[in-house]
Amino acid sequence: MTEPIASRTFLGEMLESFPEMREPVEEKVRAAVELTGDPEDGDTVRTDVYGRLWDLFNDVLRPALAAEQGPERSEVLRRSFSFLERVAASPEPVVREFLGGLTGDYLIGEDGPVSYAHAGPEVRAVMVRACEDWGMPVPADWTSS
Repeated sequence: MTEPIASRTFLGEMLESFPEMREPVEEKVRAAVELTGDPEDGDTVRTDVYGRLWDLFNDVLRPALAAEQGPERSEVLRRSFSFLERVAASPEPVVREFLGGLTGDYLIGEDGPVSYAHAGPEVRAVMVRACEDWGMPVPADWTSS
């Protein structure tokens, strides 16, 4: 059974799965605090699930989808889709909605076949709903499994 991710544990779980994201997140925290001088703004960055999920898509998943096939790419895709499967199983509708919104931007379309091949059942369901929500045809091979 996939252990769902809740918003209160999101950042810690993300950084555990993607240690390469630690420095970019901390840089955003530092920049937010420097901008306003208010340490609470750093906490806002840390607890912004949508923002950190967006970072994950842009900084980790998209480059992996675009990379040449190989063991490193396979490992990043495995970690990414394993983590996203846990996000899709979140008990919090808002966390699942964030994933749904970003799925429409990133996982369907050109990268859809590769994404679908690596996705688990929860993320696949999100991908099908995103196609429907965006008025895109759902590929026939996505509905046959």
